[in-house]
Amino acid sequence: MQNKGIFVVGGLAAVALIYAKLRAKAAPPTEDIVVIGISFDPPVGTVGQQVKIHAVAENTGDVSGSTWVICTVEGSQVGSVVVSIGPGEQKEVVFTFTPSEAGPYLVEVNELSATLEVEGLPPEPAAFEVQGFTLGKREVNLYEPVSFYFDLVNVGAEAGYVDQAVCAMTGADSYPAIRTTIAPSQRFTASGTLYPRTIGTYYPTIGLIYLAGDDPHWIFTSSEGITVH
Repeated sequence: MQNKGIFVVGGLAAVALIYAKLRAKAAPPTEDIVVIGISFDPPVGTVGQQVKIHAVAENTGDVSGSTWVICTVEGSQVGSVVVSIGPGEQKEVVFTFTPSEAGPYLVEVNELSATLEVEGLPPEPAAFEVQGFTLGKREVNLYEPVSFYFDLVNVGAEAGYVDQAVCAMTGADSYPAIRTTIAPSQRFTASGTLYPRTIGTYYPTIGLIYLAGDDPHWIFTSSEGITVH
């Protein structure tokens, strides 16, 4: 009787083992798609300039599958796409984002996150324009002096140095002294005299020399002409 009991118990154990093996074999294969990497192009963003967000998704399962890949920046969705990936394969998706201010941004793609650093725009260099150009006379004889003056205004975001200004006209050039640093939004008044040596009608132009010996950078042409007899 004891032997039969052992046989019965042993028989049930064998049946249970076989059932477990059959069940394991019958378990359906699954896909498991996860985001495994986030990178940025460029690595550091700039205010007002587009950044590409690269995300790599991988299927770690044993069958093909599809899933949504969703990208958010500071909690706001910037893009989403459905990806289909085979078992053991990877796929890259790209989103775009344009930051509006400097600082760190939390970027999340599905369950993975990364921080994008954004820098402010570099300051604009000094930029000059001529304002209030005025001629003392509009009609003169040969060699008759013509006075002029104008304001040179720095419309850029940084201070800038000017070595000289050039007021040029066919047959008559003048070099009013500048040699000064002009701060942003500030102006410098320059004046000089032209001595025309050629008959005709001419329109003076203004050029700036930033360093001694350089060629002028022409920035202005007067709409007021000088008629020389």
